[in-house]
Amino acid sequence: MNKIGIFSLLIVASIVLLSGCVQPSQLCGNGVCDAGETQATCSIDCGEGEFTVKVHVIDSITEKSIEGAQVNVYENVDPFINVGGGLTDSDGVFKAYNVPKGEYYAKVSAFDYEVHFGYDDPFFVMGDTLVTVKLVPK
Repeated sequence: MNKIGIFSLLIVASIVLLSGCVQPSQLCGNGVCDAGETQATCSIDCGEGEFTVKVHVIDSITEKSIEGAQVNVYENVDPFINVGGGLTDSDGVFKAYNVPKGEYYAKVSAFDYEVHFGYDDPFFVMGDTLVTVKLVPK
């Protein structure tokens, strides 16, 4: 290869590396807001959204809805970010509005039931989302 060919190859390789065409070893850009990604680190996957998350709380034995359960929805990446909290309605449903795409978990508690922490049961929000949480009676 002559000097011009080598020089051209080096320029093309530099442009590719500097343009970001070579992706780092993360999943940013795959269309899913994966664990470890946030709106700040991967806006293409975790961009803003105005989605509704419904958390339906039921008794694990009778499968009847539980009214008045306390629900808090947290980001799974940063558990200090609470995206919504409140009590379930007469149908056992709590709604969190304007939730961006991402990975979350729900902490749920109710009188006479074990607390459901939800750390081991995260869910993804890619659009309007319904999550069912079964509480175990004490």
